Amino acid sequence: MTAGSDCHRPYNVGQAGIIVETLPSDEFSLREMIRTESYQLFTCPERVEKRD
Repeated sequence: MTAGSDCHRPYNVGQAGIIVETLPSDEFSLREMIRTESYQLFTCPERVEKRD
């Protein structure tokens, strides 16, 4: 699993990422992973701030 770091509030840290068998090693394997949809999204929506 890997997660991004784009968060604006401390409680948003670690709230989204992807789960993969093997992390892509370069842009070509990243493209192939996205193209074949060989990943799962990870999120924790109950902790993400909701806005109206």
